Amino acid sequence: MPARSRLLLDGRLLPIGAAKVAGTDYDFTTAKPIGGLELDTAFGDLIRDGDGPSEVTLSTSDGRGVAIWADAGFGWWQIFTSDTLAGDRRRRSVAVEPMTCPPDAFRSNRDLITLEPGQAWHGTWGIRTLGH
Repeated sequence: MPARSRLLLDGRLLPIGAAKVAGTDYDFTTAKPIGGLELDTAFGDLIRDGDGPSEVTLSTSDGRGVAIWADAGFGWWQIFTSDTLAGDRRRRSVAVEPMTCPPDAFRSNRDLITLEPGQAWHGTWGIRTLGH
């Protein structure tokens, strides 16, 4: 996870601030197990090579997995570990979503992309398998 910060949320899951991830349980700049950490978290302040893409990697200990990448138009990653889902759906998967802006951007205006009539926006993202 190439991110230096994460959003902090209130009880209604609305953003109330940001925190640096360095040295915390949320620091995934180096590969490590998610463990018991429950995530429904937006990560930002992405680490990139220049204007290049960012990439999130999910893998097993034997190296099999997926890498999800997004171009520079996407400045955020949302990660959800499905811990809050009921029954058989609980913790069965990890959702990874590239985002152009953080949650509640219509209110905060943070990284919000506004298009005038006739304007267009283009972004590219993708997924590839690892270890196959």
